[in-house]
Amino acid sequence: MSEDGPGRERSDAKPEAAAEQAPSPRAPAYLSGADAHLRHTLRTPLNHIIGYSELLLEDAKERGLEDMVADLRNIHTAGKELLALINELFDPAAVDTADSSEPILDAVAPSTGKEPSDTTSGTEGARAGETPHAHLLVVDDNENNRDIVSRLLEREGYQVSTAENGAQALERIKTQPPDLVLLDVMMPVMDGIEACKRLKDDPDTRLIPIVIMTALGQVEDRVRGIQAGADDFLTKPVNRGELLARIQTSLRLKQTVEHKLDRLKGAQEYLARFVPQSVIRQLEEHPDAPELEKTDQDMSAMFVDVSGYTKLSESIRQTADFMVEKYFSRFLDCIHAHGGDVTETSGDGMMVIFPGADPREHAINAVKAALEILQKTKELNDQLKGVFDPISVHIGINSGIALIGPTKYEGASGVRWTYTALGPVVNLAARIAGAAEGGAILVGPETARRIEGQFSTKEIGKRQLKNVKGEVALYQVTEDANR
Repeated sequence: MSEDGPGRERSDAKPEAAAEQAPSPRAPAYLSGADAHLRHTLRTPLNHIIGYSELLLEDAKERGLEDMVADLRNIHTAGKELLALINELFDPAAVDTADSSEPILDAVAPSTGKEPSDTTSGTEGARAGETPHAHLLVVDDNENNRDIVSRLLEREGYQVSTAENGAQALERIKTQPPDLVLLDVMMPVMDGIEACKRLKDDPDTRLIPIVIMTALGQVEDRVRGIQAGADDFLTKPVNRGELLARIQTSLRLKQTVEHKLDRLKGAQEYLARFVPQSVIRQLEEHPDAPELEKTDQDMSAMFVDVSGYTKLSESIRQTADFMVEKYFSRFLDCIHAHGGDVTETSGDGMMVIFPGADPREHAINAVKAALEILQKTKELNDQLKGVFDPISVHIGINSGIALIGPTKYEGASGVRWTYTALGPVVNLAARIAGAAEGGAILVGPETARRIEGQFSTKEIGKRQLKNVKGEVALYQVTEDANR
């Protein structure tokens, strides 16, 4: 195979220059540098002739061109005989030993001894597999090698693209990721080992199977390939049946992994519906060690309740649950848009927390969400007018320090985890909501102080709330002061 790299000659190099160089460290020990160059110069075109003659022979047989079949078979046989003669001339005891410039494809499996017209096991295996139509990238600096392998794979139903070196392969993969990469080792610009390492280091490409093609006896290439993350190896000249079988195996393994990942992703997306957004953000920021312990945090708690839900449920029963679900689904977008998390729900209400480093900001966000919830309620009432009676919601908000994090409930039948906020600030927010009338937003004194200048509020006086020591001053949010 014509390639640049340490210890490798190109086929267009001058024989005089090759003869003057020291023996290549990557050539077999029994060959001098000049002999290795000469053997490579003779073998490379012969292997290309053998490869092309086999492809043409198969085409001729499929089209019924019997006259061409005989001639192509003679060319193929002559090429094999001449190749064997060259091997014997250079080293009779090492006929099967390949140098580092070995061509990419051996047209016929040496173990079968069959002519190409009889070599069908590899083709039938590929057509019987589950991976046709996959996109393969063939990376080799020799144009004829790329062409022969591409034609073979395209005959098997694969979509094939090519690259001349590792750097070009990386660029192609950025724009059109393949399902598998066939990668030669010795290439100019960037060799196959470095390209493999970069692909496996990139999270976006590390699952693409990489099959590295090495010369027979080049154990160091395999070691480096393993270290770089290669998935499989082929020895040049590549047996076509083995090539197709290894491609199929790698693609099936990739499909299995992708299927399992898709199932895990689906499960993750489903479970995410039950996990607060703040927990998801923590897991994304710290996937290895998420900070999910209970901690004291400044936050704003909001309780949203449907006014007159008990009477509503008694009169229309199941329809009431449908209506609440429909309304609350609209509320969810308002809550998430302002950084809130629904931590608990009941038949007629929900608890929402707005954590954050800025005490004023999360209080303002909570009130913004509350105002939008009232607006969404009005819009839905208008849309369902004549179908359902309008409903109203009342909202209570309080701000301060609360204990936020997971709570574990463990019993004999199993374990259940919840993520919520606990403490007097949260309890007071629930009592404030209970004191509000339909269509009203009430806030505690601390929240009123934090939102001053952002929203207009009206003090409605002090109230004695259930299970709260002392009277509490309550404020009703009337409008956004910036409007």
